[in-house]
Amino acid sequence: LRASFSEWLKSARKTVNFPMAGRKVVKSKELEDWHRMRVLPYMDLWLYQKAFEIDFDEINIARLLFRSEDNENGIGDDEYKKSLERTQKRAESLIQQSVFFSLRYEET
Repeated sequence: LRASFSEWLKSARKTVNFPMAGRKVVKSKELEDWHRMRVLPYMDLWLYQKAFEIDFDEINIARLLFRSEDNENGIGDDEYKKSLERTQKRAESLIQQSVFFSLRYEET
């Protein structure tokens, strides 16, 4: 039974691909990127939606987060969506428990 479980566990780990992280050092440059990408405000809105079981329209979230990026002519919805997609991807990688608890700040 023990040997069978050990074999099953090996194959399950290969299949699932858990994001196991050691200590990940975060430096000022990464924090600046997160700020520019509006990662923390996005995470705040995402958690709010989950907590209150509501959904904000994606384009409205993007406009809210990135409206300061507008120039005189404004940026189009496609550019808003691209910015939001990049932010979502970064935020989703950070909210994984194994990654979140591994983060450590280091002065540069």
